[in-house]
Amino acid sequence: MTAIVVFLKSIPSWLWGLLAFLAIVAGSMWYGHHWGSESKQAQWDKSVAKGLAQVEKLKDEAGKITTKVETVYVDRIKTITQKGKEIERIKTVFVPVDSPDLPGSVRLYHDAASQNAIPDAARIPDAAPVPLADLAGTVASNYGQCNVYIAQLEGWQDWAKQQMSLNGEAK
Repeated sequence: MTAIVVFLKSIPSWLWGLLAFLAIVAGSMWYGHHWGSESKQAQWDKSVAKGLAQVEKLKDEAGKITTKVETVYVDRIKTITQKGKEIERIKTVFVPVDSPDLPGSVRLYHDAASQNAIPDAARIPDAAPVPLADLAGTVASNYGQCNVYIAQLEGWQDWAKQQMSLNGEAK
């Protein structure tokens, strides 16, 4: 133990001063870092809370947009469906019941086109004739369904534009 005391006494006083200074600097740095991290954590927590509040607000607004677009879409589909029923109801005014049948090849052609396929001419002799009223009804029904798809697409596009606007994105 006396050797340690002798050694410590042999250290010059300026070195003791330097060690004390370094200890004070290290302590100050530790305290500053510790205090600073608490401050930064508080700022971070506040920022996260603010961000979560903004996200909830955006979710609420997005939900309102979805509800609005769905309501418009459902109303448009009802209108399209009602018009389709009316078109079917008055079909006989435009296509009399006693209209002559069309050749079976017309059905083959129509069905192939609806399936995006090349019609098979070899099947023409076996194709049954088509009442003109049936063909007209099928075409009107197809157009009605096409109008439903158009309304659906326009609804999705409107929804996307409104969502982008809500999120501050370019249109």
